Amino acid sequence: MKTTDTQKLIATALVDPLAFTGAAFAQSTRWDELSKLPFKESYPTPEASARLYDELQFQRAVQVYLWALPAMNMVAMRDRQAATFGAGNNVLAVFNVPTPRPSSSPPTRT
Repeated sequence: MKTTDTQKLIATALVDPLAFTGAAFAQSTRWDELSKLPFKESYPTPEASARLYDELQFQRAVQVYLWALPAMNMVAMRDRQAATFGAGNNVLAVFNVPTPRPSSSPPTRT
């Protein structure tokens, strides 16, 4: 039996949600722990305050890492181009796209 593209698409649509349900449950328990921290008279307890501060520091660290990725990519590209083509203010790397070769047969008129 030959599998069609439609059958593959349907199979993918049915299987993919099942593959990601475990990750969704794992994340929800983490946020559930944070949401159930004790607050006494609308103020966090010292333990809850420490846990929230740790979470804040973790979120900041992840955000700094993600924001630094494009800058680090540009630095790595600059350093590699300087090593390959030479360093200097007037050095510019130009990337050429090869032009297609003309065919050996003459063009036909239609």
